[in-house]
Parts: sequence; structure tokens; C-alpha cells
Amino acid sequence: MTSLLEDPFSEAPKTSLENLYDRERESKALIEAVKMRSRMVLVLGVRRVGKTSLIKAALNSLGIPYIFLDLRALPSYDDKALYSMVAEELNRALPLRRRLFEQLRRVRGIRVGAEGISIDLGREKPSLISILRALNQWAMGEGFNLPIVFDEAQELRFFQGGRRGLDFRRLLAYGYDNLENMTFILSGSEVGVLYKLLGLEDPKSPLFGRYVERVVVERLDRDRSLDFLRAGFKAHNVKVEDDVLLQAVEQLDGIIGWLTYFGAEVVRRCRGGAWVDSSETIHSIRSKAVALCASELEGVARRSLLYMGILAELRGGLRTWSELKTSLEKRFKRTISNPQLANLLNTLAQLSLLEKDSRGYRALDPLVPEAAELLLRTHHR
Repeated sequence: MTSLLEDPFSEAPKTSLENLYDRERESKALIEAVKMRSRMVLVLGVRRVGKTSLIKAALNSLGIPYIFLDLRALPSYDDKALYSMVAEELNRALPLRRRLFEQLRRVRGIRVGAEGISIDLGREKPSLISILRALNQWAMGEGFNLPIVFDEAQELRFFQGGRRGLDFRRLLAYGYDNLENMTFILSGSEVGVLYKLLGLEDPKSPLFGRYVERVVVERLDRDRSLDFLRAGFKAHNVKVEDDVLLQAVEQLDGIIGWLTYFGAEVVRRCRGGAWVDSSETIHSIRSKAVALCASELEGVARRSLLYMGILAELRGGLRTWSELKTSLEKRFKRTISNPQLANLLNTLAQLSLLEKDSRGYRALDPLVPEAAELLLRTHHR
């Protein structure tokens, strides 16, 4: 059983390796990449598999500053929101010392004072490249490599083109080629979307042909899922029968975010004096998790309910192309052309909501088909 120092069922991202469950291989790979000054690292995995915890725990173990931009927290996709996030992170993450001040003061549009660092959002607004140059110079003077993290980096695609004028492919390519004291770490749960954004194999992309390290964060297998739950309940001095744990592992499919949610809910019920009945507990917690998952799928549903139709049909497991086509036409009472179905499936694969193997298509998250069905019922009321 893995020993964890803090609450394993805390739903906040883990920040130390001692509290990171069973990610020795992945954390070692990420730490080594930063130490070896790799130019770019992709941390990939489905939603709630623990990418953010892995990155924060691994970087904290190095004992160096790092910039962490959680792009899910942006209130809007405009440059002002992004620059505000950058300013907040500079003040949170960096030691406000003379050498850093000296470098940042050279950047037009940055003010440094006793209250910290602020960025002009008007005419004097600095370029992101100028800010990165200053940080690179400071890191070089201090003798360390500065990680720059874009968490859920596929969100950067919403800045491409238009009036926003932020081409992150060019920015990352410039950093890759010129900022030798930085490692760019990009996490992504919509793997296909992230690859398309970067264009590593697209001759028209500024990042074409660049070598990147890849750290893939997989879901836990059955035994490790059980071990994680047992370790968590032991830490809380809560006894849960194995039949409950086995049902939870079977239905939550090794996604540690959902296992954590399950564990935290059971602990709350036990402390509240509730009897943990196997079937009722699993059903209640799963229903709450499905509702949360459905809220996250709303954006995809608004694009087309056909996406939800496909995902809902995966509830029973693998489905072939012809099975999906037949069931969609029956559900929506309309014809679905082969090119249309191909586009729908390709989009869902890019969003890491399903995957294809030699036998057919399946959902990557066991709760997504139920969440899609819930959204279909909601939209058809």
C-alpha cells in the first residue's frame, strides 16, 4: 500500500511528491526533462487523471520558481484577462528581489514597486515575448532553468487570429529557439485539439519539426485503484467493505479524480452518521458525478446534439461505425451521411471524449455517456 502524508481524498491538486499517489515514473520523467533543460514537454491524459497534481508536485520537488498559468481559470479569452493572470502569477511565484526587478524594469509597460509587479493594459502593454525574455535573462543570471506551465493548453486556440493577435505557436517557437533557460510545459486533456494547435507535423506551423518530450498520465489499473481507496479510507479511519470498493473501481474506471470524489463523499457520509450501503452509495455518488460531467459537456452539446447522441450510444461499451450510424438516425429521426459522421467522430476524438480501436469506438471516461444522455433529456424537455 502506498503511504500518503496528507488527505488522499482532498479534491485540491496535490503539491508534493509525498502526497502524489503512484506517479513515480511520470514525475521522474518530468523532473528529468526540466533538469536536462528540455525545450518543451507535453503532459497528456484524460480529464481528472491527475495532470495538474503531477506537474505541481514534480516542480515543487525541484525547489525552484516556476510560472503556472491555469487557462481554465480565464474569465474570458482576451489579452487583458491573460495579462492579468500573468501579473498575478509573477507576484505569486517569483521572489521579489533586486536582480528580478532590474530585468523586469527594462520591459516597457511593466511597473515594479513595493506592492509588487503590475502590467500596463493600455498603450504601453508589453509583448509576451518581452516578458519571457526578461524572465529568461533573470533565470540565466540565477543559474537555473525556469519552467513555464500552460495548464490545459488547448485553451490557447481561442486566442488564435482575429483582434486578439496572440499567436501562441509563434511565441512557443520563439521561446523554443531563443530562451535557453526556460522549459515550456503544456498539459492537455483534449489531446487531439492540442496537437492540432501546436502543428508539430504541419509544415505551415512555426513549431513544425520541433522535438518535444511527452509524459502520458494513464488511469490507474484495478489493483492500484483499490489500493488508492484503501489507503484513503485508512487515513480517515473509515472502514468500507471490499464489495463497495470493487463496485466503485468498476464504475469509475481508474480515473483518480472520480475515485477521489467517491472517497471524499463516503467519508463525509460516515462522519455524518450515515450507513454506507453499497448500491445506494455508488448510485448517489455516481449521479452527482454525472451531473458535474454534464455541466462540463454543455459547450459541446451547444455545438450539436449529435455529439451527445454519439456519446450516449457508447454507454453500453464498444460500438461500431454502422451501429452508431443506425442508432443516431433512429434517435434523431434523420439521415446521417458518412462524411458527417466521420467529422463528428473525429471532433470527439480530438476532444479526448472517445477513442477508436480495431473493434469500434468507446468513451474514455465512463461517466461521459450517462452525462450525454442527461443532456439529451434536458434539451428535449
